[in-house]
Amino acid sequence: MDVGCGTGYYLAGVLDQLPDPRGLGLDASVRALRSAARAHRRAAAASWDVFRPFPLVDQAADVVLDVFAPRNPSEFHRVLRPSGRLIVVRPTERRPRSRHPRTAGGRRLRRPPGPRRQDRWLRTVSIGNARTMRARGV
Repeated sequence: MDVGCGTGYYLAGVLDQLPDPRGLGLDASVRALRSAARAHRRAAAASWDVFRPFPLVDQAADVVLDVFAPRNPSEFHRVLRPSGRLIVVRPTERRPRSRHPRTAGGRRLRRPPGPRRQDRWLRTVSIGNARTMRARGV
């Protein structure tokens, strides 16, 4: 599950690395979710407020991904399986806090991250082992 998935870019990247799982992207932006629903064949998308209870039963998720999005720790805990992993990427002082850097008043601000940046990010994330690290260049 990707909370605050935007266009589904990182959810699709994680699903590409794993052979069987399905993914669910949650975001408040219906416009971004149109892209997220098409980001990967095993991904679904739903318009959802991160501060409401997630539309999942207890302990349903193996991984919860939160990239530059608001966090709801109690819901993360509720939906994660005991062996599940929570992956949170926070902005640094070098990264703007905007969740959707491509749009501001309808204008395109910059290109989305390319495949090399995504590959570098995915190499730093270990689904099987919990790691804490500072993400740079994501």
